[in-house]
Amino acid sequence: MPTDAAAVKLTLAKAHKNCMKNSLQLSALAAAVVALASTSADGAIGDGITVYYNFDNNLEDHAGDLSGNANTADDDLTYTAGHAGAYGAGLFGSAGYLGSGPNTGHAEAPFSPDVDGGTNGGQVQAITVQWWGKANSFDAGWQGGLARGEGQNWRFHRQGSSQTMAWQGGGGDIHGGANVNDGGWHHFVGTSDVATNTRTIYIDGVQMSSQGLGNPINSDTGLPLMVGENPQADNREWNGEIDDVAIWNRALSEAEIQEIYNAGQAGNSLGDIVVPPEDADADTLPDRWEISWDDITELNQLNGALPAGNGPGDGSGDWDNDGASDKQEYDARTNPTDEDTDGDGINDGSELAGGTDPTDQDTDGDGLSDAVETNTGIFAGSNDTGTDPTKSDTDGDGTDDAREINLGFDPTDDNDFPSAAISLWAWWPLNEGEGSLAMDISGNERHAVVVRTETGGLGPGGASWIEDPECGWVLSFNGDNATGSYAIMTAPGDQGSYGALPLFTTDADNAFTWSLWIKAEDNQANNDIILGNRNQPGGGDFAPREFIKFDSNNFEFDTNRVTGVDYDDIAGEQLGRWVHHVMVKDGTTFTYYRDGIEAGTGTVGGNQNNQQPLFFGGQGNFDATVTTEMWRGAMF
Repeated sequence: MPTDAAAVKLTLAKAHKNCMKNSLQLSALAAAVVALASTSADGAIGDGITVYYNFDNNLEDHAGDLSGNANTADDDLTYTAGHAGAYGAGLFGSAGYLGSGPNTGHAEAPFSPDVDGGTNGGQVQAITVQWWGKANSFDAGWQGGLARGEGQNWRFHRQGSSQTMAWQGGGGDIHGGANVNDGGWHHFVGTSDVATNTRTIYIDGVQMSSQGLGNPINSDTGLPLMVGENPQADNREWNGEIDDVAIWNRALSEAEIQEIYNAGQAGNSLGDIVVPPEDADADTLPDRWEISWDDITELNQLNGALPAGNGPGDGSGDWDNDGASDKQEYDARTNPTDEDTDGDGINDGSELAGGTDPTDQDTDGDGLSDAVETNTGIFAGSNDTGTDPTKSDTDGDGTDDAREINLGFDPTDDNDFPSAAISLWAWWPLNEGEGSLAMDISGNERHAVVVRTETGGLGPGGASWIEDPECGWVLSFNGDNATGSYAIMTAPGDQGSYGALPLFTTDADNAFTWSLWIKAEDNQANNDIILGNRNQPGGGDFAPREFIKFDSNNFEFDTNRVTGVDYDDIAGEQLGRWVHHVMVKDGTTFTYYRDGIEAGTGTVGGNQNNQQPLFFGGQGNFDATVTTEMWRGAMF
């Protein structure tokens, strides 16, 4: 079988008689009518609405069209430079806002009191912000959904580097625990009310957190409203779709929010609830949806009352003759005038019948197009993989289909997969007990030089090597910048040169695993390096800034915007005992395990431009004249 050099997985392990072996490792592992939700009496849900964007191939503010509105201006959006101007499929109607991630532009509207729920400067007394969002990828910390700015300005954004969203509705962020980085649509609502001293966040109709308001929201007349970005934090553009955005001058009730969510689940937008859609030809299709398509100019062209099989053409019930009826296309949010909405080579009707997503070329997100995943169970080549397009790992062997194919393995055979031994990149047992060299026993000669071995550890007199009662000889670090020990991975066969990790990218087959045992001590700082780097070899940032490091409260992967995994701090009962830690990168996904249990996930934010050095217990140079972020504890 081929080696896994391209995958770049690393292993640091130690097999010791009294310990749970394999420690510090870096290796490669491989409906028949349109259903409308009930509305509140007299259309009350629309009462107080000040802004409404439906994104049906336009950026116009439609709040003035809704009954009960308190709209004072047409707060139309415009795309900024860098945005492609394209729309996504959307959740309602015919389109939605589409963002492509950091540095790709956004949409914005200049300030009017409407964007702050009718407040013209000063403190916002009451507001509700609601929207539907789908993240294609979380690829920057604090990624913006909707925002008016930083500080006490309101904003809806990703909660740091976690997988959920946060609402800053006065007094700081509150957030949910739901993982929304799953490629699906989610409903987000934030409310704030000075009168009740309450701020609340809802995700998918469920209250996630409700707290005292603290400081009220500020209405900054000098800042715009942004969709897909934050006015005061650059390069945090949304990667994915946004639809049905609305702002009110009051805090909606939980019942109203659940009504909006339930209606959305039935395929109805906020506009459908407040002003039910017209269906003049009584064919079960909303008129506005029918005539939103370029090739449809008359209501009799599409017909939601007929099944598929009579197309193509006007009034046939399957205008594009793709095997999906016009009604099915409405329900699936596909294009009734294009037989292959997502352009993957499979028509919409076949995808609906086969269980794949006709709006996504890669339903299971494994890096293979639905068209090549033929589901025969027999791998015949890269254009006929035999794999299941709804399962990322068809044979269940722990390695995604695309990765197996790229490495020369059979994705339909659970006995044919990359082994850790094949892809072992480095292995430092850290059991020497003396000297300034920690040997790499993988055969790749990436030995580590230990600096300050006599003064920088936790052993007698400051020795770095200590004999642990459970695990024998291990390497320790006192965490002091002036005296603390650390180790430097060197280049193969050259113990006087800095070694380099492989280049880490967002490619589907780019991967690694870091595995290590540590016994952390107290008096740690959050950013202290357990394993990884913060600067270039010898000190100073890469340009642009890049680093990769595992520390006490985060795994950070920086490509000039920090991403990674935000996990529970290594603190409390985690101190003073041996704990096993594993970090896995598989394509664009990070997964972190603590003592064998998944404890966090994250998304790779971009490609690094430079191969990074690797340090143990802090970073420094060979002569100990430049040190930073030293860690206190022991490892093997």
